[in-house]
Amino acid sequence: MSVYRVQFCPWDKSYVATGEELTLNNNDQVVVRTDYGYDLATVVTAVNVIDEAPASSAGEQETITIIRSADDRDLANKQKANAGKMQAIIDCQAMIDQRALPMKLLDVDFSLDKDRVVCAFVAGVRVDFRDLLKDLNRYFSCQVRLQQVGARDQAKILGDNGPCGRGLCCRQSHRELSAVGAENLDGSVSGRGGDRLTGACGRLMCCLKFEGEAGGKAYKKPRPVKPQK
Repeated sequence: MSVYRVQFCPWDKSYVATGEELTLNNNDQVVVRTDYGYDLATVVTAVNVIDEAPASSAGEQETITIIRSADDRDLANKQKANAGKMQAIIDCQAMIDQRALPMKLLDVDFSLDKDRVVCAFVAGVRVDFRDLLKDLNRYFSCQVRLQQVGARDQAKILGDNGPCGRGLCCRQSHRELSAVGAENLDGSVSGRGGDRLTGACGRLMCCLKFEGEAGGKAYKKPRPVKPQK
């Protein structure tokens, strides 16, 4: 049995998924069966090969099984399922505003069989959205899950260019966003001003994590000594 980590949306976390006699690579798209139906997912990484299904970790109660690699028809069906996404975002944000909730809807993702919808939102405070969830269930006529995301995820969804002129690291290379703290700053960057350390999300730039790791390796590598003439 092969074990992989898969991701349903760019702003979602990755989940453990199992499949029989499958050989998949990173970024391959697959059809999976969850506790709620069928959906399309992207392979983040292969974990290992085991004899029996792994136990779910904390927060991963959902069972995900990889059925097969996705074909052109699956991709077309997923695109068709999300065809009304923009109008759904507008309508759902109107429901949020009507209830005067301090939250902003960022994205809506429909499952492959359209039996489940995940709505990503940002909020600066704790929000009681139980009544809103009832409104959304009536609107979509299927199961709805509201998922709060952070400032980094918001930047990942909306997109932008960093101060380097390139696209944001979180949209290009990061599957799951990890915290970037002062421990990731080495001597080469710690002297910069605060405005040169923060990204589009207002947090420390993701690339500082790479700079810190590369800098640490460079400091540990001994400098070559030139022979004296």
